[in-house]
Amino acid sequence: MTRLLKPVLAALATLYALLDPGRPANASDYVYLMPDIGDYLWLVEAYMPTSYFGRYFETGALVEGNFFAGFADLDGDGSDELLVAVDHPTACDGDVCDIFTFTLDPEGPNLYVPCNWLLADRSRTLIKRSLYERFVTVAGKTVVMADLSIPYNDRRSGVFDGVFEGKPWRDYFAAIYGTPIEWDDIRLSDIRVGTYDLNGDGRDEAFIYVVKPSMCLRDECGGAILELLPAEDGAEPGWRWIGELDHLYVADNYIIGENISSYPARRVKVTNKVVDGYPSLCTRMSHLTWNGESYDFFDNSGCALD
Repeated sequence: MTRLLKPVLAALATLYALLDPGRPANASDYVYLMPDIGDYLWLVEAYMPTSYFGRYFETGALVEGNFFAGFADLDGDGSDELLVAVDHPTACDGDVCDIFTFTLDPEGPNLYVPCNWLLADRSRTLIKRSLYERFVTVAGKTVVMADLSIPYNDRRSGVFDGVFEGKPWRDYFAAIYGTPIEWDDIRLSDIRVGTYDLNGDGRDEAFIYVVKPSMCLRDECGGAILELLPAEDGAEPGWRWIGELDHLYVADNYIIGENISSYPARRVKVTNKVVDGYPSLCTRMSHLTWNGESYDFFDNSGCALD
């Protein structure tokens, strides 16, 4: 019976949409926010400095997220060495970056110092990058190195509570690179962008979202919905803020046309409830409804993910 009803319900939904052109025919339509900023780089660069995160955007500072740690028994003595990769322009030449190898001081740990790491080697090595990890091959072994700014339930989580050559890790590496280790820096790679024509005027609205585990609750910060304004008299196109975004639905992967990615996809659900031509939206924690000028926040009651 359910199988027979589906075509009927789909036809009714399509007819309903035709009667109200501002209403999406599919109640489970989504805006997918992706790491490929593409043609919206200008918008990200215009909006981000004005946002709450503006003081952290593209500062170029050396920050926690530039440090990656991993373990491997390189010399076969049964004890792991600690490898630290620094992925930052001051420490890299393209894909070749500084790799530090440390051994554990046999005199430690003690009550006051959980571990003291002694430098065994420093070299520049080819690294491979993923979203939150780096991969290096040292002494014939591939080592997975995790972003220091992300908490892990393994030995990496306590590594930097110790000292390096007797110094706190920030002081140790700051002395090497001649610059303080700052808290954070939001890069373009931390931005996700999606577009959708919400009001049916033929111009997509833009959704800009910050994904930054080191400075945000869990792994997401938030963002904004921006209405794009046409360029006039040769001027640059503009934008108008029309709503905030909080924690979004996350899919393990997404398929859009021919675009298939293993990146988790952030998505906003576009509902079939329309106010003044603007559909209500659902995120993981909020229900956004148009108030005539912008989107208001409510709790996410009735915003179940299809």
